[in-house]
Amino acid sequence: MPPRPVQLRAAVPGIVVARVESVATIHGDRPVMRVRVGTTERAATLTIRDGETIAQAARTALQQRLPVVIDIASTGADIAEGLAALHGWGQAARALTSCSGIVPTIITVDGPAVSGPALLLGLADLVIMTASSYAFVTGPHMVRQFTGEPEQQRRAGDRRSVDGDDGGNDPRAA
Repeated sequence: MPPRPVQLRAAVPGIVVARVESVATIHGDRPVMRVRVGTTERAATLTIRDGETIAQAARTALQQRLPVVIDIASTGADIAEGLAALHGWGQAARALTSCSGIVPTIITVDGPAVSGPALLLGLADLVIMTASSYAFVTGPHMVRQFTGEPEQQRRAGDRRSVDGDDGGNDPRAA
């Protein structure tokens, strides 16, 4: 039996899990840095520790020249942590930016990618959104509060609303 992969920062509390995993390709197995943010059963808020784990995963992937694959289902920074949680997201964004042009970055969204996670999508080489996913920096409730105009989640950023907006996507892949 092959050795089991060790989770990065395994002793650090949080909802982000990062480790090197092997994925099957047409050329055989390939190691990748796999980062799971939240779950499909329950979208999660992220703490500073979670942002630091994502950043460490990106730095390790860069050092080992491994593709980064991130699965996101998150409603953004934990409001109880205030600016510290946002700092964690900044660290994650900075580390992912360092990967640009050196190792591929892929983000899959299955559920929400709200606020900071939505911004991370713009740093990836490839973004895959499922039918139940949505992404926006400011959601329908905030738009309604500021403008007085009703806004629906579909218009605010579900997969169908972004299918043709960036010029580089293919809706058939979703």
